[in-house]
Amino acid sequence: MKQLEDSQLETFDTEYVNDKRWQIIKEQIERDFPEGDFTFLDVGGGNGLFADRLLSNYPKSRGTVLDNSELLLSKNKSNSRKI
Repeated sequence: MKQLEDSQLETFDTEYVNDKRWQIIKEQIERDFPEGDFTFLDVGGGNGLFADRLLSNYPKSRGTVLDNSELLLSKNKSNSRKI
């Protein structure tokens, strides 16, 4: 698999889920998982900001962040519910 150069990855080191998008996602999660107990896989999750937001809002959730960039993965905050 071809990987981007570290200098190119700087563009992806951001959170793309703004408040409007988050509200849509949150409504779907709360409809499908009213207890907030779910497991997710964040493919291409890079720096883990989206996963951190899910884990913060849903304390019973657990997640895995998958990315082919060691640089972005190294920016993930440690969390016992995230691998």
